[in-house]
Amino acid sequence: MYTKAPLPFTGQKRRFLKLFKQVLNQHLPGNGSGWTILDAFGGSGLLSHTAKQAKSAARVLYNDYDGYSERLRHIPDTNRLRRQLAELLVSVPRNKLVPPAVKAAIVSAIRSFGGYVDLDCLVAWLLFSGNTAADLDELCRKTMYNCISLNDYPEAQGYLNGVEIVSQSYRELLPQHIANPRTLLVLDPPYVCTQQGNYR
Repeated sequence: MYTKAPLPFTGQKRRFLKLFKQVLNQHLPGNGSGWTILDAFGGSGLLSHTAKQAKSAARVLYNDYDGYSERLRHIPDTNRLRRQLAELLVSVPRNKLVPPAVKAAIVSAIRSFGGYVDLDCLVAWLLFSGNTAADLDELCRKTMYNCISLNDYPEAQGYLNGVEIVSQSYRELLPQHIANPRTLLVLDPPYVCTQQGNYR
């Protein structure tokens, strides 16, 4: 069972898992047979994964409105780009400012990369903690730091096995399930204090 999301994600709820499992066990008997668990603000899918592991017979719907499952499919590309950038950053101390010449090489490597580019991983690797970028152009304009992950990400084998993936606005999704008394709604919207523009 995963206790954190396989790839970086703001607000992935890893510190919430113990309480979440308690709620599942209080409200869904046994293995969850006959129940639907709807993770309406799915984010990284960590709560959906946890729900399916805890209640294996329940139908678990993961609302992947942020496109996280696509990011998971491209972990090999993400790792390949991480290795390229790590080579460029070898002379820059960890958590220190990236000099202009190295930054130019990083931007060039990202823009010419022949595969999937995971903006969320780039933000985690190259921006100071708490900083964000809405797109690649914004990222490339920002001051960069060497925060690159030291290791490749393991492929997310089995992370969403048995979970049904949907991608809809919660306004469309909730009415389809709200009247079913055997549906557990997981309603964990983005934080009010979070910059809303960072959510897709």
